[in-house]
Amino acid sequence: MNKFSCFAIVFLLLLVKSYSQEPVFPGANEQTPSKAQYFSWINNTNEGTTEKQTQINLDFFKWLREGYGMQLDIYAFDAGAIDGKRFYGSMKSDRFKKQFPYGFDSIYHKASQLGIRLGVWGGPDGFGDTDEEEKERTEQMLGLCRDYDFALFKFDAVCGPLRPEKEDAFIHMMQECRKYSPDLILLNHRLGLERAKAYATTFLWGGAETYIDVFMTNNTTAPHHRAAAISRGLVPELKRLTEDHGVCLSSCLDNWDDDLILQAFNRSLILAPEIYGNPWLLRDDEFPKLARIFNLHRKYGKILVKGEVLPEEKYGPYAVSRGDNNTRIISLRNLSWIPVDYEINAEEIGISKNKRVEIIQLHPHENFIGSFESNETLSVTVEPFRSALFILTVETYDEPLIKGSKFDVVRNVEGKSILMDLIGNPGTEVSIKLDSFKKYRSVKINGIEDNDLVKGKSRNVIFKGEKLSLPTHRKIANLTETEIPDDAEALYEATVFSADNNALEVRSLFRSGKTNVPEVQNARNAFFNQKTSRNICGQGRLGQKPF
Repeated sequence: MNKFSCFAIVFLLLLVKSYSQEPVFPGANEQTPSKAQYFSWINNTNEGTTEKQTQINLDFFKWLREGYGMQLDIYAFDAGAIDGKRFYGSMKSDRFKKQFPYGFDSIYHKASQLGIRLGVWGGPDGFGDTDEEEKERTEQMLGLCRDYDFALFKFDAVCGPLRPEKEDAFIHMMQECRKYSPDLILLNHRLGLERAKAYATTFLWGGAETYIDVFMTNNTTAPHHRAAAISRGLVPELKRLTEDHGVCLSSCLDNWDDDLILQAFNRSLILAPEIYGNPWLLRDDEFPKLARIFNLHRKYGKILVKGEVLPEEKYGPYAVSRGDNNTRIISLRNLSWIPVDYEINAEEIGISKNKRVEIIQLHPHENFIGSFESNETLSVTVEPFRSALFILTVETYDEPLIKGSKFDVVRNVEGKSILMDLIGNPGTEVSIKLDSFKKYRSVKINGIEDNDLVKGKSRNVIFKGEKLSLPTHRKIANLTETEIPDDAEALYEATVFSADNNALEVRSLFRSGKTNVPEVQNARNAFFNQKTSRNICGQGRLGQKPF
C-alpha cells in the first residue's frame, strides 16, 4: 500500500467518525410539552384518505375549537396519503392527484387557520436506485416541511424497511427537513434503524395498536371492552419520547374517557392527548368531555412533563403524580370489580411541605373534595374498572368550580358563558356554592336566574326522580350451576346466528344515535360513504342503514 492510499483511507474513516457523532436534536426532548394529535388510521385504511374527506374532518375539529375551545396541534394523515402498504408513493403520481387535486394547499390553508399543523405516515426509504430518485424523494419530504410546515413523520416498516445503504440518504433528508421544521417529530414504528436512530424522536412502546376488539381485546372479564386498554402499564422510567399509538375512538366506545385520561395524564407522552379513528361516532353529549380532557391537558402541559410513579401498595397499579411543588395532578385506576379507596397525602406525591392544599377531582366527574394541610391524608374512591384524575394545588384554582356537588364543565371558552352540568343521584338534595363568585355577573339554573350564588350564598338543588333504595354498584344475585341441555349445540348456533355481526363502527353509531351537529353528521357520512366502508359495513342490522 502506498502512502497516498493509506492517507485516503484514514481521511475517510475520520469523516465517518465525525459524521456519526454529530449532535442531533430529534424534534423534542423529555421536557418538551406534549402535542395534541389526531391521526386518520381507521377513518381510512391503506387506500388512503382524500382532500374532500380531510376538509370535512377539519370542519369537525373547527366546530370543537369554536364551540368548546379544543385545540388540536397536529392532524396526521395515516397510510395511503403518499406512501402505502409495501409501496412508496409520489405526490406527482396520478393516484395522489386523484386523492388530492390541489395537493396539500387547501388543507394546509384550513389547518393553519385553526392553529393545526400536518403530519403524514410513510416509510423510511423510497430513495430508489439512482441519484436522481434519491434527490426526488428527499425533495418531496423536504417540501412538506418547507412549503407546508409539517410537524410529524410517522415512518412505519409496514411500508418497507430502510436499506442499510440508504441510511446516509435518510439522515441527510431528516437534516434538511429540520432546517424548516426544527421540532419535526419522527415516530419510529419498528424500523430497526442504526446510525439514523438518533434522528427518530420516539420508539413504539409495546408494539400495541389500540383498535378495541380488533387489535386490543380484554384478557379478563370486565363491565366494558376497554379493560385491557386501561390496564396498560407504564413506559420504562416514564420516558415521554415514546409512542403508545394513542386512543382509538371508533369501536367499543364505552369508557373511552377513562382510556384517554390515562393516555393524556398518566403516560403523558410527547403526543398527548392522541386519538385516532372516528371521534365523530361519539354521542353529542360526549364531545364536551373530549374537549375538556384536551383543554385541561393543554392548560397544565408544561408541568405534566415531570412525573413520578407512586407506591402501588398505597395508590394502586401504575399510579403517577405529575407537576411541580405547588400543583400535582395524579392519575389512579381501579382494575377490580369493587370500589377502592386510596389515601392521598400531598407531601407524599410532591407538594411542598407546610402548605394548605386544595384537592379537586377532575375525572370521572369534577368535584371539590376539600382543603387540608399538606401532611394530612385524604381518602378518595375510584369506581370499578375506571380511571380517576385529581389535582392538588396550593395556588388559586382558576377553573370553574362548584362546591357541594359533582359537576361537569361543558363549556369554558373565552367570550362565551360558562356551561356546567350538576351531577347527582335522583331524589337527592345538595347545597351548592359558587367558588370565586365575584367574577360572575349572573347565574342561571335550568334557565332560571339565581342571584344568591353570585352573592356568595348557598343554594339547595334537588335532583328529580325516585330515590335509589340500593347502591348502584352492588351484587345482584348468586350464580348457580345448571345442567347442560341436550340441545346445547342448537342453542349455541341460534345465539351466534342472532348475535349482532355488524362492523364495529356501525355498532358504535347505533350506540350513540343521531346527532344534531352538522359537522358531526358530515364526518360520519364521509366515513360511511367511502367505498371500503360500504363494502365492509353494507346495510345495518335488520336492514337499517348505518348512516
